[in-house]
Amino acid sequence: MPLAFGGIGLGVLIGYPMGGAAYQTLGKTAPFIFIAIVITFNIVLQLVFLQEEDEYVHQSTIGRSYGECLGLLRDNRILLVTITICVCTSTMAILEPCVPIWLLGKMDPPPSKWQLGAIFIPDSIGYFLGCNFTGLLPAKPWRMAFCALVMSGLSCCFLPLANTISQLSLPHFCIGLGVGMADAALVPMLASLADRMGAGGDYGPIYALQQASVAVAYSLGPLLAGQAVHLIGFLWAMRIAGFIDLVMCPFMVELSYDEDLEDKKVPLKATVAPYYSST
Repeated sequence: MPLAFGGIGLGVLIGYPMGGAAYQTLGKTAPFIFIAIVITFNIVLQLVFLQEEDEYVHQSTIGRSYGECLGLLRDNRILLVTITICVCTSTMAILEPCVPIWLLGKMDPPPSKWQLGAIFIPDSIGYFLGCNFTGLLPAKPWRMAFCALVMSGLSCCFLPLANTISQLSLPHFCIGLGVGMADAALVPMLASLADRMGAGGDYGPIYALQQASVAVAYSLGPLLAGQAVHLIGFLWAMRIAGFIDLVMCPFMVELSYDEDLEDKKVPLKATVAPYYSST
């Protein structure tokens, strides 16, 4: 799991500054041509190396109906985790289209094209660190998700107060770190909840649900944020996004009750077997 999210973080870390630099030096078509070449090469590698080893597993995965996937949403905890991932990811989805336009209108002289890409390096580093090292912290997932939402929400509120590009670094880093922590804490929790519903080790539907929530965030986030910036301004649009993150924090406590019940089951199982002594 850290490798998968670490790959996303590394791609974001490289993509923003490289795209900005290529845009300024080679033109706006250069980044898209380069991405098209890389994607084509990746498709060829997948066709060559990703062979289906178990035909039975392949057929059983395809045979799962959409009703089974949607049935996962009947569990309140899975629905809550999915919504939380969507809300937390929306903060980064809002930043990507809105911050460069805001900087072009706010700063005099306006930042160059490579600077518009470089401003996202801090949140990329934060996301990379959050995805890879959150699991090392001695805290329960719901606590880490709670802290991640607080960090992301407060950073969204303070980000519009920055007057220079350097002042954007800290809130950008905290937003990326918060989103990375939330992903690292909540996605494994989805797999655990799916196991309790009898997934039997088939995590395809639950991870598809997680990716769907991310897709919704990246589709509706920029769309709604663009309208909000036009109507109420960038400052209040970011404050509303941060407020929504903070509103989600109390709901994370709901995820703690189930974990406490699981922890209480362990000593009960341990006391079932009688104690034997050789003395």
